[in-house]
Amino acid sequence: GRPGRPRARARGARMIDIHTHLLPGVDDGSPSLDVSIPILQRFADEGVEVVVCTPHLEAGRVARAPHDDYEAIFRELTARAPRGITLLRGWEIMIDVPEVDLSDRRLGLGGSMAVLVEFPRMNVPAAAARETVAELEELGYPTVWLPEGVGREPFVNSAMLLGATKTMVVATGIASVWGRDAMTMAAGHLSLNEAFDGRFLLGLGVSHQPMVDYVRGHQYDKPLSKMRDYLDAMEKVIYMAPRP
Repeated sequence: GRPGRPRARARGARMIDIHTHLLPGVDDGSPSLDVSIPILQRFADEGVEVVVCTPHLEAGRVARAPHDDYEAIFRELTARAPRGITLLRGWEIMIDVPEVDLSDRRLGLGGSMAVLVEFPRMNVPAAAARETVAELEELGYPTVWLPEGVGREPFVNSAMLLGATKTMVVATGIASVWGRDAMTMAAGHLSLNEAFDGRFLLGLGVSHQPMVDYVRGHQYDKPLSKMRDYLDAMEKVIYMAPRP
């Protein structure tokens, strides 16, 4: 189908943000409730219904994860959250050791078996990454999400991992709208889905000001308007190749 977004959510659909750093005073996230609450209100105004708070945790420390230490902070944030927003707990787990046990449901998103993990950003050879996703697929994980930062290009990275799997979905979380124009983004999206039987999921985002201004050299101005215009442009692209 055509790339882009629906103009309105389907009836019964829910908007969920599964990766946030809104627990005040925890790791590199929000410094205070006075910062977190307006962000949650903005989420609510945009139609987000479920938000998962995911502070950083190294895999080597999962057995000593400070679940209880963060509980009081989470309860206070929940008490002041805007009406219509459901807050859940989780972790963003950096895989820094092999063969780690992540079966404790307190490590999952909202107490589920879905775990948000982050692979090391450097010094992971392509062959090791391909072996890892193949093993994750054998273990029953349905999807792996990839960020865009200062490492591998996300479409090339996605193709590499899709080629190492048979049924797993590979998703970008996120591909930056500042990194390529709308035509290139749409063409990459459609090309990967044609090549890999619809197993590529394109997640778009506006990144953040330090990355956009100081690393990429663009101007982080009016990101919401930027995203709206970008999605409109994606819907109008010319794509003269077979569509998935």
